[in-house]
Amino acid sequence: YEWAMPQLYGEVALGDKLTVKVGHFYTIVGYEVIPANGQFFMSRQLTFWNSEPFTHTGVLSTYKLNDKWSFWNGWVLGMDSGFD
Repeated sequence: YEWAMPQLYGEVALGDKLTVKVGHFYTIVGYEVIPANGQFFMSRQLTFWNSEPFTHTGVLSTYKLNDKWSFWNGWVLGMDSGFD
């Protein structure tokens, strides 16, 4: 019995197009996501449990070029890691 903090991050907007997120946040990798309201189907794939990360700890920047294109860049400590 330990405590769990699924997300703990800060996000800063640097101008109108660039945002930077720092901390522990849900992954952007893969089709399926952690929150149940983001799923299309009620079931999960096998790859969700053994191949995709759930969370990341690090830095993620997003540059919005226009309404259709966004570029993401980041650095993380590895998949499913905390503040170790």
